[in-house]
Formats: sequence, structure tokens, C-alpha cells
Amino acid sequence: MFENAIAQADQKETAAYEKYLMIFSGSDFKQDVMEFPLIIKRGDDYYPRIPGKVDEDGGLHFIVDVREGDAVRIAYGDPGKIIEGAMLLPEKMREFEPEYTMIIACAARQVFLKGYAGEEIRPFSQISSNAGYYSHGELVMADGHPVMNNSVLVAVGMREGSKTGKYEGLPHLQATEHREIARNPELVSKLT
Repeated sequence: MFENAIAQADQKETAAYEKYLMIFSGSDFKQDVMEFPLIIKRGDDYYPRIPGKVDEDGGLHFIVDVREGDAVRIAYGDPGKIIEGAMLLPEKMREFEPEYTMIIACAARQVFLKGYAGEEIRPFSQISSNAGYYSHGELVMADGHPVMNNSVLVAVGMREGSKTGKYEGLPHLQATEHREIARNPELVSKLT
């Protein structure tokens, strides 16, 4: 299951998590690193990677691909920005006018956002019928090729036929309530 690994003979990969974030390998490692995924830049795109396990030598293992030569850096998940950014997707989906939307979100988002995870998917119900599930790897298209990711939300809108114009003239989705929740200091303090 964890076929992709980062390993170096002279240094533990967990060292950065230990040194800078006080996250140590052990039973809670996977849970603790969800807030701090590794980010890989390929071309103009950034891909989040959450380690799935740590081996006895400190090497990090992943469900999704990590290629030899990939430069990685540790990122921070900001709950406010995650929820605010998630508001852009339903607005774009609304322009498409789907009849049905399938939502696939990384389980890490649910764990990280806790009770607020529904806030990023709730706006889709204003647009169309929808269903979805949480996963441990999400496929997205990048430069015409499928790429497996972690920590992302994928929404697939479907419709038969052309747009109907049913959303023309209606106000845009309101994000005010979501921004207030996202900036809630209690939420941030619970997650950091």
C-alpha cells in the first residue's frame, strides 16, 4: 500500500518534522502531520503529499507518488484559507450548471477541519444534488494526465445537454458565514 518512499542513507526524513514542528515518529505521527503536508512542485503545479507511515529508519512512505529528484518542502494547512479557497470551486461549478455533483475529499481534510469539514462542501447543495465520500488519494488532471494527490477536494459536475441559464441574474454564493467560521480563533487554536 505504501510503495512510494523518501529515504536517504545519512539522515532521517522525519528530522525536519522533529526539529521544526516537534512531531516525532510514533503512533500519532500520521495524524500529527496532516496539518503539515509535504509540497512537491512540478512545473507550475504544486502537489501535497501526506506521509502514510514512517519506517524504523525514519524514512517516510506515501500512498501517492514521490519521484526521485522531487524537491519537497513542508507546508502548513491554514483552516481559514482552506475554507475560503473551497468557496471558489462551487462558484465555478455554478457557472457550469450541473444537474448532479460528485464530491471526493481527502480524509485528511475531515480530520484537520474537524466539525467544520462540512463548511467547504455545503455550498454545493445550493447548486445541484450531490453525493460524495472521503478518500485517501484523489485523482486530478494536470497537463492532460491523471495525478494522484492527497489533501485535495475534487468536485465533478455532471449534466445532460446545454446550460439552461437558471443561475443568470441570481446573486453569487455567499461566503461571509464561512469566512467567519474559518477565522474563528478557537478553531485555529484547536488545530495548531
